[in-house]
Amino acid sequence: ISDNLVRFAYIDSEENLPASNYLLSPLRGLMAVWLVLCGFAAAMYYKSDEEAKLFIWIEPERRFFLALAYILCVLFIAGITVLSALAISGGFISFRAELVNMLLLILAASGFCNLLRLLCKNMYLIAVFMPVSLISMIVLSPIFADAGLRKLQLLNPVFYYLNLFYSKGYRFGFIIYIILLYVLGLAADRLLAGMQR
Repeated sequence: ISDNLVRFAYIDSEENLPASNYLLSPLRGLMAVWLVLCGFAAAMYYKSDEEAKLFIWIEPERRFFLALAYILCVLFIAGITVLSALAISGGFISFRAELVNMLLLILAASGFCNLLRLLCKNMYLIAVFMPVSLISMIVLSPIFADAGLRKLQLLNPVFYYLNLFYSKGYRFGFIIYIILLYVLGLAADRLLAGMQR
């Protein structure tokens, strides 16, 4: 037999996926969770810098965008690391798909971590919620197995990212999810700013 016995493809297209992607799929999921961990670390560092009054010269209305930029800078570097690891391990599908999906994950992770930063009063509370969030992401993402808890999985950025590689139909939902994270973050920022006046 000259062809493979099993053919991997997207649900909604005829594009073939290399079989190695299926075997290395836990690596992709774990690296995505690691990227979110980097976002949490960035949020903690921002909170620490904020408590040290390093951003006192910036208007309070603009600090929301500063925090996003702070977290995004860290996540872009982490994203390059994840893409490099996937390329070295042979888990790369295509440059375009990897780049677009990684950018969406970076935007989602920054919005998610920034929202958690706003909801936590200090960096120690972020440190408390961080392991719970990361374990939940591993359980609710199809890294090793699909838990089937769809309503909870839809709150998880890693779930969307992993499913983008098997069904392009998740892209629209992921974009809506990212927009909601940023809208909720901005609303929480304005609400907290109003309470502090």
